[in-house]
Amino acid sequence: MRTKVIRKQEIDHVYEILKPFKGLTVYGTVNSVSRSGMSRRIEFYVATEKNEIRRIGYYIAKIAGYPYDADKGLLVNGCGMDMIFSVLSNFNYVMAQFETGKTLTELLNSGEYGRIYDNYFFDANYRSL
Repeated sequence: MRTKVIRKQEIDHVYEILKPFKGLTVYGTVNSVSRSGMSRRIEFYVATEKNEIRRIGYYIAKIAGYPYDADKGLLVNGCGMDMIFSVLSNFNYVMAQFETGKTLTELLNSGEYGRIYDNYFFDANYRSL
C-alpha cells in the first residue's frame, strides 16, 4: 500500500460519496499493461441498484494512494499477483481504519479486522469486465 498521507477531510468527502455503494459488486478492468509487465492501468465501476454504472476508480485511487489519470485509470505497480485484488484489499484496509478509528497494526494484531470488519467496504472478489 502506498504511504501517501491523505487528509481526514479528503477521506470524509470520498467516504460520503462511496457510502451508498458499500457492499455492491465492484467491476474492474485492466486498461493497459506496461511493456515490462510491471505496472497496470485499472478502472473500477459499480452497478447501482437502479442499474446505473458508476465509475469509482478515482475515489479508490484517492483513498488507497494510487496515481490516477481520468483517461487511463489508476496506476498500480507490481506483477505476479492479481493487482485488482491488491488495490481493493488496500482500499478496504484504509476504509476499515477510517470506520473503526484504529490503525491497521491495531486491527491486524488484535484479530479485529477478521472478526469485526467482516463486511468489507468492497468485496475483493470483484467481477472483471
